Amino acid sequence: MKLAIAVVLLACSVALAKDKHQSPAIKYDKFKDVTTFALYMTEVDKKSFKLNGESAKGDLHITTLQTGAAFDCPGQVQCIPKDITIEFSAQTRAWAFLGVHEVTILADGQKIQGPAITNQSTAGAVGALGMPMSGTGLLDEKVYVTVAPILFEQIANAKSVDVQLGSWTFSFTQKNLDELKKLNSLLKR
Repeated sequence: MKLAIAVVLLACSVALAKDKHQSPAIKYDKFKDVTTFALYMTEVDKKSFKLNGESAKGDLHITTLQTGAAFDCPGQVQCIPKDITIEFSAQTRAWAFLGVHEVTILADGQKIQGPAITNQSTAGAVGALGMPMSGTGLLDEKVYVTVAPILFEQIANAKSVDVQLGSWTFSFTQKNLDELKKLNSLLKR
């Protein structure tokens, strides 16, 4: 099943949920008249990292890989948004997500797939950012994928979620799944 993927750069929205407050963070912006619902970023299962199908433990370019999600509603209300943004945020020793990539998500073994993406452009299916982290020698890479609420619900309610992002594969932890369920519960039905 193909994802309806669009460029959405919600770094600020997901960053909201990185503070020490309860997840999901709910914040109303009175100037934009928009309420943002955003999750804390949670680390994916490092033991599951693979590069081109092989264990990546020996030469791991990715030091941290986290996921989160967010959506906006007009006004000060809950809603069923047009789409929900899932963010993958990585701290890497070398560029891991440059170039064209496919994002494939398996929710309980069922394939949910999006079109090819590129970090070189903000036009197209997915947004991506990357920049050096001052004084660390690491890069901070972010890839944003938007999914329709019905697909997000399928991912959030899955017992297991595996992701292929470019040549990298990994699994969501129970904590990742629990956070997605929390955000899913805020969708107005």
